[in-house]
Amino acid sequence: MTPQPIRRLGAIEVHGMTRSAFLVRSALTAGALYGGHAVGPFARRAFAQGGGDAEILNFGLMLQYLEADFYRQGLELGLTGQVRTLATDFREQEQDHVTTLTEAVTGAGGRPVPKPRFEFPIEDQGSFVTLGMTLEDTGVMAFNGAGPKLKSEAALLGAGRIVQVEARQAAALRLAAMEKPAPDAFDETIEMKDALAAAKPFIEK
Repeated sequence: MTPQPIRRLGAIEVHGMTRSAFLVRSALTAGALYGGHAVGPFARRAFAQGGGDAEILNFGLMLQYLEADFYRQGLELGLTGQVRTLATDFREQEQDHVTTLTEAVTGAGGRPVPKPRFEFPIEDQGSFVTLGMTLEDTGVMAFNGAGPKLKSEAALLGAGRIVQVEARQAAALRLAAMEKPAPDAFDETIEMKDALAAAKPFIEK
């Protein structure tokens, strides 16, 4: 059964221009419908470390690749005002996360997964904020699900520090969209394979 948070991705109500809303909904629904069966080579590269901390850290690295590239592409759209400031700050933070997780994978005896090419269905500031909230929420749920499986205390501490920033980023984007920054009392969790399946529509072939 597809986890409830992943089903929720496909049911997100997207506000903004009709075409932008359609593109975002289509990408999210694809990941929600196919679940863990849709991860393809993207997930196979992440899970090719033979298990353990290196595999989990590589999973986190892939998510940070995705988010860093999302903010880079958003800035190329010509974002303005507070949203542009947030995207600039968040891009730098995600790049720092990429550096930290790359070193952590190597330290755990693994090989950092190569960065894929991403393409996001963002055409305007509204679709950027909408998709950004969803990506950050998914990242938080994914880190919450994978983090407790880390055996190394240092790796667990590092993941905990990252997920706190991810949650703050999600809250800031919600405020920019005039939504509640913390709509739920508790964060949910999702499995790694389901998070990667939700990310698959944004990966170029």
